[in-house]
Amino acid sequence: MATLKELFSEACAPTITRQVLMELSRFTAMYEVRDKNPLAFNTPMLGVVKAYWYPKDADAIFSIFSVDKRTFMQCIKSSPAVDKNFNVTSNEFNLLVIWLIYHLHNEGVVHAMTKQLCYQACLDLLKLLNYKFFCGKVAMQFPYGAKEAVMQYTIDNLTAKSDIKNSETDTWKKLIYKHANAALIPNSIYANVFKNFGPDAAIVKSISDIHTRLCRKIVLVSESYYENNAKGNAYVATSLVTEDQEKGKMLGNLQGTIDVMISRITSIVLNTNEFLDPKFVKLAAKLAANTRPDMINTLLIAFSAMATQQVRDKTSYEIVKDKTNNTLYVGYAKLLEELIQKIYRRAALSGIDMKNNLAILQLAKNTFTASRVIDADILCIKNSVDNFVTTHTKYTRAGTLVGLRLGFILYVILLSFKSR
Repeated sequence: MATLKELFSEACAPTITRQVLMELSRFTAMYEVRDKNPLAFNTPMLGVVKAYWYPKDADAIFSIFSVDKRTFMQCIKSSPAVDKNFNVTSNEFNLLVIWLIYHLHNEGVVHAMTKQLCYQACLDLLKLLNYKFFCGKVAMQFPYGAKEAVMQYTIDNLTAKSDIKNSETDTWKKLIYKHANAALIPNSIYANVFKNFGPDAAIVKSISDIHTRLCRKIVLVSESYYENNAKGNAYVATSLVTEDQEKGKMLGNLQGTIDVMISRITSIVLNTNEFLDPKFVKLAAKLAANTRPDMINTLLIAFSAMATQQVRDKTSYEIVKDKTNNTLYVGYAKLLEELIQKIYRRAALSGIDMKNNLAILQLAKNTFTASRVIDADILCIKNSVDNFVTTHTKYTRAGTLVGLRLGFILYVILLSFKSR
């Protein structure tokens, strides 16, 4: 009987060009920011907001590489090595990913496309495969969604050994990237399959392993969640700061809430209509000297356009050094992350009630209008916003630029109140 490699080679050879690989890259980037996907991927929580993988997404990859889906499925049906009773290992998209990665390891293709371009395409395909597995498993484990307060408690109380508690993989997007990247190292357990597309049993096993590796981690979180839910373990949303007589003030359930804020705001920035709130624009202009609502509005539109381009270019978290070796957050997502984290942590440590929006807003204003800033983190944010304002507006007068910097910062904080 013919092997999968023989069956696919006869009728399902993919088209691989630079244009095809760039189209794959664009599709992957846009999938990650589509609808509510950023809220599901850029967080350690599960089921609070769900991402979805649709049949049309798989069809898009078949189309991009010019592989006929019906013919591909017929080849699978003809293979005795694929047990049709197992949906994961017999699924046409899952097998297509391995088939495409095999072709992207071909020496001729690598030489024509460049090694880096082929590697990025393999990474994109493995990320999409993991996103598909993620969406399916989360839907299965949380058919009715998850309670945010219980899920936050669950994540915060997972053991330090849990990958999702590691700072390098503290969101599902980061974890999926790590899984995809690890699968592509030269000595990975999948290296021979990617290089040779065989034997058939190894192909099937590779899909099963990739699926199991991610889903096992989702199941561990879901088991802890349902246990906590049954016991009534959840954070009370009335306060994010707890008092301890011996230790004084300490941060309580803050990080989970911050993560949700950041995830929501980095997502809505990509939709200009959703990002712009006329009431907040007007208020930010009122609080920031030397500005008008139309000036703030134009600045925010520029930020949204920059963010959208950065998502396509995969530079949303870029950090650079300026001419004087100061750190600048030029990636829109990194800038928002640092700004929101630092203001809310500062508010919590100052004993401000997290429901007192006016006090938080005033703290933000005072922090960034102080004549002398000694906090290195705040100075870095200040310089980063300055860099954005000076490079994305037509204004040159110092007073106007300072006002726009403050207006932008206050607008983000105002927006965070809607995202809690």
